[in-house]
Amino acid sequence: MLVHSSPSHLWGNVVFQLILGVILEVTHHWKRVGALYIAGVIGGSLAITVLNPNTYGVGASSGVYALLTAHVATIIMVTYPSTF
Repeated sequence: MLVHSSPSHLWGNVVFQLILGVILEVTHHWKRVGALYIAGVIGGSLAITVLNPNTYGVGASSGVYALLTAHVATIIMVTYPSTF
């Protein structure tokens, strides 16, 4: 999560973490968002290790994808509150 392949990869992850993370922290507490981010990074690393053992994963992109997926889930729950 702390190793990136290039400065643009690092800054892309940081920008998306700030955009998605701050919006999620308004609705959810920082502890939930942090736990989700760490779980996404660990889960992504484990998934790439299992699916393709000869490939190395670098960066925090799986954590960013976890934040994005959580944001989509939050939008769905806010849009259709009576369903949940």
